[in-house]
Amino acid sequence: MLPLSNVDIIITSARPHKAEIMARMIVAKGGEPIYLPVLKIEGTDGGIAQFLTSVKGIDTFIFLTGQSVISLVEQAEREGVREVLMDVLRGAEIHCRGSKAAGNLRSRMGIECSTVTETVGELLNVLRNKVRGKKVAVSFYGMLDEEFLKELSEHASEVKYVKLYDTRANELENVRKIADLIESGEADVITFTSKLGVNAFCEGLQRLGRMDGVRRRLVEGETLIASIGPVTSGELRRWGFTPHIEPEKHFISYLVDAIARYFESRRSRWA
Repeated sequence: MLPLSNVDIIITSARPHKAEIMARMIVAKGGEPIYLPVLKIEGTDGGIAQFLTSVKGIDTFIFLTGQSVISLVEQAEREGVREVLMDVLRGAEIHCRGSKAAGNLRSRMGIECSTVTETVGELLNVLRNKVRGKKVAVSFYGMLDEEFLKELSEHASEVKYVKLYDTRANELENVRKIADLIESGEADVITFTSKLGVNAFCEGLQRLGRMDGVRRRLVEGETLIASIGPVTSGELRRWGFTPHIEPEKHFISYLVDAIARYFESRRSRWA
């Protein structure tokens, strides 16, 4: 028997490419993926050339997600300013939150990050002294982190930022479908791969008046919560949920493997 045989797994990721990868891995292990994204992602409209002009000669450039690297490079290419971007990055000290951002910067631009941390808090601890009196640029993820900007501004001489993509709550229909699956016992696992996805799901439950019923099933473990990493797990706990599954490394492949190991272990206990 394959490790995920007869296991139904909800995928909430807003990124079709990542969701497709996860779905293929689930199927390969015998599971049944159910793709119900709770966010939709829309690109921002241009403005990269103007932003790059404003940050020429910047001392420090900060990337907060892997996607922010990809989006910046792709939009710079569309606007014909890839070389301008390259010049800006070559002249700056680069800091990355997460190995995905560092890896994407290396593969897309051939540039290495000076610092790679797991969380924004760890990154701030590193940056407080490094950015003192310097000009800083930040590439943001789906929503602005006002506290991060405020903290940087207390140390740097100037902080500019670009928000390369927006994450906006999807229509409530997918949240409603997920709630139906969880409350009816038809979903074995729900996966979360971002803090934003957790927020969109929980806010959707509140708007639908479905929080109590879904919370009961999730807290009791009738449907398991699988979280990709500590940032996502922290947001789940803020909403009153404790993840049942979290991989050692915070990548989709490790998440699916961790889910598979959980069910293999459970079956061996019942055997």
